[in-house]
Amino acid sequence: TAPSARLLAGSFSAGAVPVLVLWGRTGDATTFSRFQVQRSVDGGSWADVALASAGATKATLETTPGHTYRFRARAFDKANRASAWATGAKITTSVAQETAKAAVYTGTWVSAAHAGYLGGTANASKVAGSVVTFTFTGPSVAWVGPTGPTRGKAYVYLDGSLLTTVDTYSSSFVARRVLQTIYTSNATHRVAIRVLGTSGRPWIAADAFFVMQQSQ
Repeated sequence: TAPSARLLAGSFSAGAVPVLVLWGRTGDATTFSRFQVQRSVDGGSWADVALASAGATKATLETTPGHTYRFRARAFDKANRASAWATGAKITTSVAQETAKAAVYTGTWVSAAHAGYLGGTANASKVAGSVVTFTFTGPSVAWVGPTGPTRGKAYVYLDGSLLTTVDTYSSSFVARRVLQTIYTSNATHRVAIRVLGTSGRPWIAADAFFVMQQSQ
């Protein structure tokens, strides 16, 4: 099946945006042998993606913001006959800093500086009910921020509906993490992060937002 991609939570390298690429197969499982997956960057030549195993159906990759990626996959049977290539949509990733116009803050927020933050600063709040709302266009968005012993919980909403509660606590401070990812329809959406003011560890921070855009 044609590969799809979405933003990935967790750690990432500076200057990169992590994505998860997914694919699958149809047909008789008893004859299946292996997959081959390739990617093209900015319309260039196709190159193989390293797979964890012959039957792997996902791969974690880092993309460079502003470049366009496309993935294709095919399956081989035990006689080494290949299926046709199934090609996914084009994706482009971007980074919006916490100061971007698309990010709107209500309540009480302060600017905090740290060398590990993207761009060197992040907006932080410890006041329950403070909210940052970010408007984006695309099928996937990610909230980037720190974790640590003073970091608490926040509600995450998509288009006004509560999606999940995120706990940003960790035993030691980590300046740069993808805290939450959302995969939705390829349209314009609003994601909101609401500070809960967790007792003893109330701080929540927004360092940046990753956005994945998709086109055919």
